[in-house]
Amino acid sequence: MNTYITYGAAIFVACLGAVLSYVEFLEDALWLARSGSVIVVLGILYTILEFYAHQDDHKTFKSEAPNAYADLKYEHKRLDEKQVNLWKKKTEALEDDLKTGLEKRTMKHEGILLMTGTLIWGFGDLPFRFLVSG
Repeated sequence: MNTYITYGAAIFVACLGAVLSYVEFLEDALWLARSGSVIVVLGILYTILEFYAHQDDHKTFKSEAPNAYADLKYEHKRLDEKQVNLWKKKTEALEDDLKTGLEKRTMKHEGILLMTGTLIWGFGDLPFRFLVSG
């Protein structure tokens, strides 16, 4: 799931909730708080979709790496076995770095969406209570 689309949807949901709360759509001013729960769901959905997308990428990388290693050995028989093993180790390190980076990025966005949605969900009714009482 694209990060920009996810954040755009979250902002749209929050703005829609604020507008619906302001105009008291269906005589209810709790729409902003309700929009927080939708943002939490978007955060969870983002994380699930990113996990499966990265799982597919990781499986593809794992299945292709041995083929590339075999091709390298076959086509370059002149290469020293140490050089081939060094290439293999560097490839494995690169794979680990990619996986760790993707996981960190996904967790960062997940955390932002879940915390923001939870705060809006919990406190989204307060601004409109102050407007009505004030």
